[in-house]
Amino acid sequence: MAELDPYCSSSYCSRCGWENRDLNGADIFVCGGCGLRLDRQLNAAINLFMRLRFGYKEKWEGGRKRVQLKMEGASQKAWWDRVVLPSLVGGCVLTGAERSGTSEPVRSLYDAVKPKLHY
Repeated sequence: MAELDPYCSSSYCSRCGWENRDLNGADIFVCGGCGLRLDRQLNAAINLFMRLRFGYKEKWEGGRKRVQLKMEGASQKAWWDRVVLPSLVGGCVLTGAERSGTSEPVRSLYDAVKPKLHY
């Protein structure tokens, strides 16, 4: 079992990592970095999944805690566009396998949260 720190999981863009410091209880997360508009709770769930999947490190900048993913290879945006986006719009995730189970957690995330994608 892994324990994740949910700190700021809803204030960072799950696609590009930009931090929205002005959420003020909004239901929709709006990214000033890449333009993503997504249900705030779904954005947080994707961020937590990515922290679990890739690992993360915490650092302090200007008296604020910053969470950074430990991704290797593909950029965060490229991974999001290839894995997360197809699941959100009802497509399939290319995994190289023909089974669906715990190896496809983004699909189960979709089923659990019933996302609202806003363009």
